[in-house]
Amino acid sequence: MRFDESNLSYLHLPQSRYQLRLDLTKGYDDYIKRINWSNASLDKLDEMLKWILKNRHSLESGNQAKPIDFDFITQRGVLTKIMCTPFVTDEWHIGFTKFKGTIYICPFFNDHDEDESNFERLNMASYGGYRFEHYITRSKHHDTDTHSDDFSTTLHEYSVMLKSKINSITNPNGCSLLYVAEVDCLEDKHKDSSRMENFVEIKTTKQIDSTIQNDNFHRYKSSKWWAQSKLVSIDRIICGYKENDLTTVTSIETLYVDSIAQQATRFWNSKDCWNFLDHFLTHVKNLLKNENDPSKVYLFSKERYSSIITSKKLLHAGKLLIIPDWYVDAFKVSKNITKKNESNVKVKRSQ
Repeated sequence: MRFDESNLSYLHLPQSRYQLRLDLTKGYDDYIKRINWSNASLDKLDEMLKWILKNRHSLESGNQAKPIDFDFITQRGVLTKIMCTPFVTDEWHIGFTKFKGTIYICPFFNDHDEDESNFERLNMASYGGYRFEHYITRSKHHDTDTHSDDFSTTLHEYSVMLKSKINSITNPNGCSLLYVAEVDCLEDKHKDSSRMENFVEIKTTKQIDSTIQNDNFHRYKSSKWWAQSKLVSIDRIICGYKENDLTTVTSIETLYVDSIAQQATRFWNSKDCWNFLDHFLTHVKNLLKNENDPSKVYLFSKERYSSIITSKKLLHAGKLLIIPDWYVDAFKVSKNITKKNESNVKVKRSQ
């Protein structure tokens, strides 16, 4: 983990966006030996927590009861899952724990026994997405030609930290959020990297040649694309369309995030996505109102194809523990230093 922009990249599209032959399987046999591309990360929030400790001077409120002045800390992907819940059938499991007044949210994944053919399909699809990104981007700081056979840069990512707030009529005080998001690239290497509207998302999908395929795109995929981009204020998606065998990108199109929502109103709508996120986080905030023990985790789950969300309180979280001891200890050290400094202050009393 590096606290700099060394892995920041920018968009570098081919001269023609049509009649392409970008092979998404190139190098797959070499990398599959070392990387399971479809596996979810097991790092939980650890890297984000390291960033928080490094930058706590700019985050702390001065309030010992709530030193990090946010209601929720999490990953962008978790918020995307919650927002899309009313309209997608996906399974998810999300843990919530409260420490010093702030709720930390972490996704968890079931180890399902995938049959070999399905595992291969998911793995190839994940790899292909990274390979497409590799074809159309270059390193901003090293001007690396990513069209080369060296695919090692794909093993890294560039992430940003964002703060936001959800306000609503039912919750006028809002929910303040701090979250990390992996972003693909800047639109241009000369653009300001501190402004999120200068970034673009990169996606791939099956070539859409019929009304049925267009409906399926909006029914199963477009809400996730929209939510993921809106949460980081990115307004454009560079989409690579794949042939029927899904191994070759043959054309590239720029999609506008707001237009995606406008075209998908028969299947989902953006207002309900925002409202559901607001109501869900408000419910969790109220549920954990009197909690402050990082060893306790509230696990919320939604099974595939179900509309019911269940929750249970884990008194002994075990492997589902969200906040590691080293993060908790860092705040104990801070508290002890404060007390020591206060004890060294001499007060001169007037007679």
